[in-house]
Amino acid sequence: MAKDGTLHIDATQFDVELWLVDGAHTVDEAIGRIGQVIKDQFKDFKATRTTDLTVAGSPARQLIGSDHEADDGDNGQADVIVFEVGDRIFIACAHGEDLTPMAQQGILTVVQSAHTP
Repeated sequence: MAKDGTLHIDATQFDVELWLVDGAHTVDEAIGRIGQVIKDQFKDFKATRTTDLTVAGSPARQLIGSDHEADDGDNGQADVIVFEVGDRIFIACAHGEDLTPMAQQGILTVVQSAHTP
């Protein structure tokens, strides 16, 4: 993880961005910050579907939604997972003009690999 609390995972068929949500104490608190946290990758995120998950033994939430990619303003879709590991809260995001099944499986695999050191 970079000193600014971000991590970029560039896989063959998908990319995942992860952010440490500084100062967030709960998943719900971090959900309220999604738009601000992911704005450099995805603008004006609006969730259309939410699913409860468990990551690293703690409650997590997956939000699927749409709006605009930050790099070119094109319409897009995003898969955002907000999760807790130890005493830290993270936001992970995979996005594209089309959200492929490979990207959705990829973000889930990356996030599910998280564990407390």
